[in-house]
Amino acid sequence: MKYVIKNNKIVEVIGEGKKADEMRAFFTENESRRNIAELGIGCNPKAVITGNILEDEKVGLHIAYGMSPHIGGKVKSDMHQDICYSRSCPVEGTKVTLFNDDGSKTELIKDAMLRYDLLK
Repeated sequence: MKYVIKNNKIVEVIGEGKKADEMRAFFTENESRRNIAELGIGCNPKAVITGNILEDEKVGLHIAYGMSPHIGGKVKSDMHQDICYSRSCPVEGTKVTLFNDDGSKTELIKDAMLRYDLLK
């Protein structure tokens, strides 16, 4: 199953089967659930997947969808869900640009590659 994200929203769920169908219905029931509330790069080389979300999100890429005011965002929703990926989990992305408060931009994913060089 894949989530297609454009302009900070999940716009499509690609996949077949019960779970994909459930997620399509889930996002249709409440459009605010489509909001990408978080996007992070795990930057702790000693972190491991343990089942504890606070450590798991430090291992590799993670996103969260749904509400975001509790972390400084503006979208209100009925839920907030983190999805954590290990370093070896394939994640596709052609381009992700962060718009900074000062008006500058940072390309987090460029040419389909996550820019770990930004952590240096």
